[in-house]
Amino acid sequence: MGFLYKKFRTKTKRKWPKSPYQRAKDLLDDVFSILIRTRDRRRYGGVCPICKSRPIEVCFHFFPRGNLATRFEPDASCGSCSPCNMGEMLNRNRTDKYKNALIGMVGQERYDELERQSRSKVKMSAEDLLTSKRAIEAKMAKGDF
Repeated sequence: MGFLYKKFRTKTKRKWPKSPYQRAKDLLDDVFSILIRTRDRRRYGGVCPICKSRPIEVCFHFFPRGNLATRFEPDASCGSCSPCNMGEMLNRNRTDKYKNALIGMVGQERYDELERQSRSKVKMSAEDLLTSKRAIEAKMAKGDF
């Protein structure tokens, strides 16, 4: 039983410090999440646009976050409640509920563009990520989102 405990326990300390790229990506994730949640609290009155019953808590990505082409695309994200966010991760590609929600928000034509964009490969440097972060912060400062 001891080997199972060691295998599945969570690590409390990182062995290596994060790379500048990972730190930049984490910073951009934080700023982007705040932008999306603030935008959708204003747009939908603080209620999750997917289930329309619970308050917005997290930034929901309609396409997997591993793809940088749509990871920081505002139209491909929305503020959502935690159960909707977890439900999408558990049922990815098995339900049209989330696809229909996105089509309802951005329209079929924009959805098709985002789907094509999500299939493309994009590589960003740490400097590219920090430039995107500064652009998002400037949008937030102007209230233009």
